[in-house]
Amino acid sequence: MDDAGRQERMLQRERIANRPKHWVRLGTACNGRCVFCLDADTPRDTLRDADELRAEILRGRRELDADRVILSGGEASLHPDFLDLVRYSKEVGYDRVQTVTNGHRYADRAFFEACVAAGLGEITFSLHGHTAELHDRLTGRRGAFRRLIKGLVRAVRAPDVVVSVDVVINRQNVAVLDRIEMHVGDALVLIRQRRQLEVVGREQREGADARGKLDAAGPGEGQPVEGAGTAPDLVHQHKAAVGRVVQD
Repeated sequence: MDDAGRQERMLQRERIANRPKHWVRLGTACNGRCVFCLDADTPRDTLRDADELRAEILRGRRELDADRVILSGGEASLHPDFLDLVRYSKEVGYDRVQTVTNGHRYADRAFFEACVAAGLGEITFSLHGHTAELHDRLTGRRGAFRRLIKGLVRAVRAPDVVVSVDVVINRQNVAVLDRIEMHVGDALVLIRQRRQLEVVGREQREGADARGKLDAAGPGEGQPVEGAGTAPDLVHQHKAAVGRVVQD
């Protein structure tokens, strides 16, 4: 790609990023226990009423003129009406339906395909470490890294899904942020897809509010980054994950 092509691609990405969007939080229910979670002191099993959520989704179109809706949580995919809410968002006129996720459920092919069929067009995966050891420790769930990578690979291979990665900056991963970004980019090369993958900061998810703080004082955050120089990086683990995703 020449300089003119790269500049046009950059401008196109900026236009997409600046389109009017409407955030709709489906609840606080989550299957992760991130050490930096700002909802750690609230009930982790609440789910908003589906009719209330539909009204809020519709408000974004009628009052805010948003053409992009972002379904978030907690973990939005845990809502029993998640697929119906994705479909409803398309029915009322949203051009793009996006979600922010820990990726756990998207490792399952049937669920992923059902989401895409319903109209989910963009998935932001929350990746907080360049190794399984670091990511699993930060998210409080063993195996979280493996399932996220599996879901991410599945999404990148889908022709009509835009994929992005969201990193929450904290004391345990700030020293390896460049490795997270570098290895995510390398992972794309491994699966030979010409897709757009961008690493975005927490502040771009929810705006310049309390959720944009880079250094929440969560339990265990003062620990050093262990194994940053010796543990297998995302690219090495990704090579193994690609083969498994192709098979299932």
